[in-house]
Amino acid sequence: MNGNLIVRSGFFEVSPLTGYGRNGDPGFPMDPAYLTSKVLIHGNLNLPAGSILGFHLYNKAITATISVKGAAVLAGSLQAGVEDLSKVDFDDKFTVLTADKIAGQFANVPSGGRVKVYGRFDDLGNPVGKAVGTFRVTYGGDTLVLSDFQRE
Repeated sequence: MNGNLIVRSGFFEVSPLTGYGRNGDPGFPMDPAYLTSKVLIHGNLNLPAGSILGFHLYNKAITATISVKGAAVLAGSLQAGVEDLSKVDFDDKFTVLTADKIAGQFANVPSGGRVKVYGRFDDLGNPVGKAVGTFRVTYGGDTLVLSDFQRE
């Protein structure tokens, strides 16, 4: 993508299930399945208050990532999903976002904190049911990393 991406409300999600990123629109195709979804933004990523950035993970080899050739400015919320619990281990480390610079803080989790992880989502990206675990979230400098998965 060339230019800045601003998620004013709603969510921006990347998933290895679709191989695509989506911006709040239900009905994305489910084929081809289990591709590495890599979103490249040539500009800034701005996640203001009220926005949600979602990452769905499959395993260490097949994961969804965002690369920002500019600044990633965080103020919204972080959401995480696991497509198959049997494919994620406690010692896995997922670098899900890289940027020239990361500024700000997620509203729901500071760097070093833990974010709830869900196994199911509705067509609008809302979590369904109880959390299946948590990831430690580390961000700052130029990376956003999810690690240290703990099952609920």
